[in-house]
Amino acid sequence: ADEGFTAEQAAQPRPGQMAIRIRTVFGASIPVIVRQGERAAAAEIRNVRLVPQPGGGSVVALELARRGESSLYGDLVVRVVGAPASDPPLATARGVGVYAEIDHRTFELPLRRRLGKGEQLEILFKDEEAHSGQVLASLAYTVT
Repeated sequence: ADEGFTAEQAAQPRPGQMAIRIRTVFGASIPVIVRQGERAAAAEIRNVRLVPQPGGGSVVALELARRGESSLYGDLVVRVVGAPASDPPLATARGVGVYAEIDHRTFELPLRRRLGKGEQLEILFKDEEAHSGQVLASLAYTVT
């Protein structure tokens, strides 16, 4: 501890030398969205299609559209119609947002298994903000 220069001594330039002192400033910011009053928004699932992938898998591609003044935030869930409630969904996307600045977003959800021709899917968009679990939009899709 008593060997060498102190930080102050090391920072002092000597004749013919230059010293640089770096001071860091740390900060953090947290975005906050303030909403006043009741603002309604409605969701619609549209343009659903099954897209084959290399290697034999497939994804469900869809648009999630928003109408109204407020943002939408929730989960997309794809299930087989008639499957037991204990069966896991074929696909899930959590924390999906369609914010007030845009009117729709496109999603591709990888499926857990291959689908057979004629199988019926139920695609749900569930609210995870104001009314947790409430279905905001749903669509039935038959595999062709």
